[in-house]
Amino acid sequence: AKAGVKVRLVVDGVGAYSDQRLTKKDLQEMAQAGIEIKVYHPKWRCFYKIRKRMHDKILMVEELALLGSSSFWDVSFDRWQVETDVLLKGLAISKVKNHFEEIWNSKEVYSVKKKELAIFRYPGFEIPFQKTLDFINKAQDNVIIVNPYFLPVSSFEKVLKSAQNKGVKIKVYTNSAEVLALEYKMLGVTYSKYVKLFKKWRLTVYEAPEKFGMIHSKMILVDGKKLYVGGQNLDSLGAKHNTENGICFESKEL
Repeated sequence: AKAGVKVRLVVDGVGAYSDQRLTKKDLQEMAQAGIEIKVYHPKWRCFYKIRKRMHDKILMVEELALLGSSSFWDVSFDRWQVETDVLLKGLAISKVKNHFEEIWNSKEVYSVKKKELAIFRYPGFEIPFQKTLDFINKAQDNVIIVNPYFLPVSSFEKVLKSAQNKGVKIKVYTNSAEVLALEYKMLGVTYSKYVKLFKKWRLTVYEAPEKFGMIHSKMILVDGKKLYVGGQNLDSLGAKHNTENGICFESKEL
């Protein structure tokens, strides 16, 4: 778009907001870059229509069109999902263009504006993730983390690295990608991408296999005596969106 190429994008109001959210802010930033974007049946506009989805998968470049089963997300591009697509040129292109234009010009789509929209905030509630980070920051010798969804955000990564630089030993007990995928397929796919990062971060991570059952405890033990027990998931939802609660206390016996 910045090079002067005209780019138009139509996204489905449900498919674009699944596990790895394409937020309104993301869309607005793309619009700011010069991309024309429309959303088909956006959830915030027509909630009752979201079962009527735009399920097309079309990419048109000049006089070529790619269409088939591939969605525009990682599991299709990484070939984890087996897909079949066809590259078209010639007379068939005009029918594909007409189909796109019919959707683009319909009353079922809404344009994404460049102007930043107000983001809803939960009134009166604090997201206590920073307190979790502060708790780990107090470690002098070792930290043991038990959490079902260990998908650390950047702020959590910094705390882990800071602790390691102080010589603090860190162990993590969590679910394997296979176990997470049983709950939600994309969750397992997302977690599997973190495995390489764990090696890079020099983290000792133990994964519960399927026969063990799913770990759903949320606990952090600091220096063998300071314990957190609560509901805090260590993922982006727990860090930025969910209301949470937990208790921190000192007890060598427990």
